[in-house]
Amino acid sequence: MRASFHGPFFKTVLFGAIVLGSCALASLAGQTHLISGIEKKTLDWRMRFREPDPAFGKDVAVVLLDDPAMDQYPYRSPVPRDMLARIVDVLTEADARWVGLDVFLKDPSWEKEDGALADSLRKNGRTVVVSALRNRDGKKTVDLPDPEFLNAAVGVALADLPVDPVDQSVREIQLSYSAGPQTVASLSAALVLLDRRAKFSPSKTAVPNLPPDLLPGIGSGGGNRILINYQGPPSTAAAGKNPIKVFPASAALAGVLPKEWLAGKFVLIGAGYSDGADTHRTPFYSPQYGHALTPGVEIHANALATLLSAKTVRFPPAPIFFASLLFVAALALFLALRWHAIAAVPALLGLFFAYFAASFPVFEKTDLALPAVPFAAAAVFSFVSATIYRSLTEDAQKRWIKKAFQMYLSPEFVEILVGQPDRLFLGGEEQELTILFTDLQGFTEMSEQTSPAELVRLLGEYFEGMTQIVLRYGGTLDKFVGDSIVAFWNAPVKQEDHALKAAAAALEMLKFSENFNRRFSQGTKREIKTRIGINTGRVVVGNIGSKTRFNYTVIGDEANLASRLESANKQYGTYLMASESTYLKIKDAFRARPLDCLRVKGKRKPVKVYQLLGRIDETHGEEFEKSMDLFHNGLRAYQNREWDAAVQFFESALLVRNDDGPSKIYLERCRALRGNPPGDDWDGVYTLTSK
Repeated sequence: MRASFHGPFFKTVLFGAIVLGSCALASLAGQTHLISGIEKKTLDWRMRFREPDPAFGKDVAVVLLDDPAMDQYPYRSPVPRDMLARIVDVLTEADARWVGLDVFLKDPSWEKEDGALADSLRKNGRTVVVSALRNRDGKKTVDLPDPEFLNAAVGVALADLPVDPVDQSVREIQLSYSAGPQTVASLSAALVLLDRRAKFSPSKTAVPNLPPDLLPGIGSGGGNRILINYQGPPSTAAAGKNPIKVFPASAALAGVLPKEWLAGKFVLIGAGYSDGADTHRTPFYSPQYGHALTPGVEIHANALATLLSAKTVRFPPAPIFFASLLFVAALALFLALRWHAIAAVPALLGLFFAYFAASFPVFEKTDLALPAVPFAAAAVFSFVSATIYRSLTEDAQKRWIKKAFQMYLSPEFVEILVGQPDRLFLGGEEQELTILFTDLQGFTEMSEQTSPAELVRLLGEYFEGMTQIVLRYGGTLDKFVGDSIVAFWNAPVKQEDHALKAAAAALEMLKFSENFNRRFSQGTKREIKTRIGINTGRVVVGNIGSKTRFNYTVIGDEANLASRLESANKQYGTYLMASESTYLKIKDAFRARPLDCLRVKGKRKPVKVYQLLGRIDETHGEEFEKSMDLFHNGLRAYQNREWDAAVQFFESALLVRNDDGPSKIYLERCRALRGNPPGDDWDGVYTLTSK
């Protein structure tokens, strides 16, 4: 893999770009109708599933024109003006603070009834009537009420409600609208302004320039929208679940409404009868409330209560919002890169749902609407981008691992590394391995008697057979050095039985070497044999080298010892020598005879060594067993300084098997020691003077 595309700097830049890009995409997506619509739905849920604030709307009431009231008149359109007059009179007598008449009074009806309503409006002196905004020839104008009512009212406001184009719900109130050169307030905003001693223009429609703190968003160039902080469903769906009190007009007309229920309150009058058209969807339009529509006057009442209580729906400030987006995107990136998708996806979903669940009590207690969908979008964009990156890099990494290790490991082990690439890194780690060194005895003579082309062919055949044995027994091929092979077990894949595998491979190597020698030396005097040394110990193993060129190899004294044992075979006429550390791990499965206690070149501490003979259940014949018994007796006599006895045992062993190399070596050594006995400090350790 090329470092330029996988170095820390490149990754930092790439991951930073993924996080920032995901946040930018999430922010842009939040401006679309789809994403913003989903976010609005999550806010609807939070409004529906919270406990309403009982203090919300405590100064607001609604007189709803209900069917029993309307049934008292032979017509419903226009709304009977004398009925409205009677209701306004009730509110005047109850000393209502302000009155908002959410009924269009554009055209005159009957003179008597119209006059009665106008008189009631003048008598009250605190009533705002409504109008609507119209487009005429591309210009917005106010469709004013009949002059009789306009002159009698304290002011005119707009009853327009901004409807969401996606789901036709009313979630916001627009505080003011521009109509030509003037700014006209909405009904709820107009009532708040009047209560705060604002004055309308002489036309009773325009809002003059006002102090910015009187009502933010109102004034010249106004038009701000705020979210209505609905606290409950419409009265027609669940009476009493909304803290804003709604009274039927029929009760007001019957004179059964206690005055104290209306005294000092902002009271809105509006349609709520069955065939009225002024109904809309709100956040409470749901199966929970029978998909009930909310009368427009109740929407204005909720908007008015929102303004009066200052319980506006709040959102995190932009810096905090974007910082949170960055955190969410970075977290998703981390999970995608560090965890498998099987674990990362549930973790990410769990974190999101925990956050979303926490947003409900936060909203209920503070009116702070924690964004949900933008965070989910940022997490998804970041997670998907990181997953794509990981997929691409892992594919490249898998190809690199296969290319790098397919010649050194069995296919099964290569697949394990592909699935667990963290086992490989530039640098080494210390762990226990079993290391095997081989060497070809007679290679020098062979190279002198064989043409270069033939020599290369023979070596290739030899190495191929030996390598297949290493791989078959789960070993890692380290390297070829001339005619030598270096292999090890227990890395990069852990193997509890690494010493057993190495021993089995070594014995099979000797069999392969014998067969190869028979074919190679057929009809000639040439002969080659393989010597093997095995040791188990702690070494450093890993990708040793530079970033551009390295080998997966072992280094350390224990690896050097395996090489020394391979060479020590020459001293004893053996072909497979193992250290005591290896022997102790394999003694229950393999048969070995103790050879000596050696002090190899470069090491002060002596090492007990053994000749590996075969598997423990193998039979070798009567002569072999007899020669082994004689050798063991001779070795004990040697260690006890019984030179004469040792000589006799080794001579007898050679009479049984005259080609037993260790018996020959010990016979020569005992004869020499018998003639020149060692001092009292002799410890039986034999020092090798060559590698």
